[in-house]
Parts: sequence; C-alpha cells; structure tokens
Amino acid sequence: AYCPACGQETALALPTAGVFLREAAGRYVALDGRFARTLFHLLFRPGKHLYRFLLHERDADSSSASEERAKEMRQQAAMRTWVVEVLPNWSAVCDTPKVRALWRKGIPPRVRGRVWVLAVGNALRITPEMWSIFRKRAKQMAAERQQRSAAAAATAAATTAAAIAAAAATAASPSRPAALRRADRQHRPPREDALESIDKDLPRTFPALRFFSKDGPFYAQLREVLEAYACYRPDLGYVQGMSYLAAMFCMHVPSAYSAFQCMANMLVKHHLFDFYRMNSQRVAAYFRLFDSLLEERAKPLHARLSSLG
Repeated sequence: AYCPACGQETALALPTAGVFLREAAGRYVALDGRFARTLFHLLFRPGKHLYRFLLHERDADSSSASEERAKEMRQQAAMRTWVVEVLPNWSAVCDTPKVRALWRKGIPPRVRGRVWVLAVGNALRITPEMWSIFRKRAKQMAAERQQRSAAAAATAAATTAAAIAAAAATAASPSRPAALRRADRQHRPPREDALESIDKDLPRTFPALRFFSKDGPFYAQLREVLEAYACYRPDLGYVQGMSYLAAMFCMHVPSAYSAFQCMANMLVKHHLFDFYRMNSQRVAAYFRLFDSLLEERAKPLHARLSSLG
C-alpha cells in the first residue's frame, strides 16, 4: 500500500536476510564499486597505491625542502646585504629606510654582534685599556673579599667560647645583635655589596637557558662584565636586573670587552640610567609620558588598565 499524497509505502517491513545480502553484495561487490576497484588493484596492481602514497609523501617533502631552501636563500641575501652594503657604510646608511626595514626583518645571527656594537656606539670612549683596568680592580676586590671572609671564619672559630659567653651576656637584650648586624651592613662599602649581589643574581639570569649557571659557558664572562661595570660606576654599582642586559650582550657580541662597552654606553642612553638609579622624580615623569601616549594611541587599552588600577 502506498500513500496517495506522497507515494511512499504506508506499511514498512524489515528486509529479509536474503534481501539484505543481495543489497550488500550489489553495493560492495559490484564491478563499479569502490571495494571491487580496490580489490582489483591489490590483486593485479599491488604497487599502484603504494606508488601514489610515496608520490604524495615525496611531493610534501619536496615542498618542505623548497620552503627551507627559499628561507635559506633569503637569509643568505640578507647576510650579503648586511656585510656588503650596510656594515662598511654604517654611519651613512644606519638611519635609512632600507636599513630600518632590515632591522624589522631581523638581523642574521652571524652579524648580529657587530651590528649591535655599531648601533649602541661608544660615546663614552671606552677603550680596551679602561676595560683591563676595571677588570683587574674587580678581581682585586674579589680576592680581598675572599681573604676577609677567610680571616673572619678563622677568627670566629678561634673565639667560639667568647662568642658563647657574649651571647649569654646579651640574652637579656635580644635586639642588640640584630642592630649590630644592621649597622655592619650600612657601613659596608657599596661596591662590595654590589659584588655580593652579582653572586646572587648570576644563577637567576635566564635560568632556563643554563648559560649563566656555575657550569655554564657564559658564567665567567657575565661575572667579569658586571664586576667591571660596578667598579667603573661605583656611584651606581650593580642594580638587580642589570645582569639580563649584560647577558644579552655576552651571548651576541664578539668579546667581553665589547659587552662591557655596549653595556656602559647603553645605560647612559634614553631612560635606563634613571631607572637603575631609582630616581623617583624622573621615573614618575617617564610614567606620566607613557600614560599620556597610551591614552592618545590606545584609548580602550588605557581605559581598561586604568579601571584595573
């Protein structure tokens, strides 16, 4: 029976096993079916599907290889531009649009150190002789500090009994030893404090890279640069965070002297020196300038940050 409106059957019945097998055989064993075509190739052309698979893989590999070759050729072209056109004529082309575009694309690693040294400049006229003088001074201070530490340890070991007696005598005034320790810290030479801070900060500089740990390849060089700078600018000494700036130079510029030269010149440029000197008035002026520029250029972001406090 069929519906007079749509023509569909009004009484549906489950197909018998014979009907089901006949329809399945017609679908999967038909000569123009996918199963039959695949079975034919597997029996009579066993390498066709393998060839197509390998061809697809080879095309993918060749595409990836061509992209790598194109990238390598671009890097080589940029390298030639830096070496042949930019570096020999740095003072004439450093501010041109072409060089700025090259900066934005990234400096090739092979010339990055040379470019950084030229870009930072040497307005302070740091010489290798100055670097040698401050490096020797830092080593001398480190040796004197070690001698004082050894002498203090020997004295403490020899006067243990006296220390115990003194501690018992001052038991009624527990705040005195802490006050003495604070006074000792306040009268310690600033550069010695700087050297102690360097010892603490070296392992904490880019810890994931492990370049500046005790057994790292740049540990000695970074320590040397920071200690020499602390002696070069005793009014500033070492401030926490300088190690990251010096570490970047140590990883890229050719030598420790170049890293010291770049760091000394970089810190007197722009706003870095005021931040490291903790000059609150000038830092506040920079923050006000940044806040006004942010409000002018990115009002939604400024509003969001202001709402967060």
